[in-house]
Amino acid sequence: VKHTNQSQVLYRIRQRSTKFFPIIEPILIKPKIPLDFKYLPLVESALTGFAVSPKGAVGYWQFMPETARELGLVVRPGHDERQNLIKSTHAACRYLRY
Repeated sequence: VKHTNQSQVLYRIRQRSTKFFPIIEPILIKPKIPLDFKYLPLVESALTGFAVSPKGAVGYWQFMPETARELGLVVRPGHDERQNLIKSTHAACRYLRY
């Protein structure tokens, strides 16, 4: 049962990656970020925009609120761009280039 549950989780992550990687890759290419960085949100959030860490990092790339704001993302009650794949990926590129 344990291996079955793990296989199901990995299968769902693989399914999400087929949808999200084609969105992430072109955004990484423009600022010349190595494409291997597309795996970072997979590890950080399992490609789930609503992922929240125990310390308060949110979104695909797991940005803390202040870091997200410094990178130009809007973080306020009812509107959190850390949960937006495209905007947060652009912010991640800015962070990685920095």
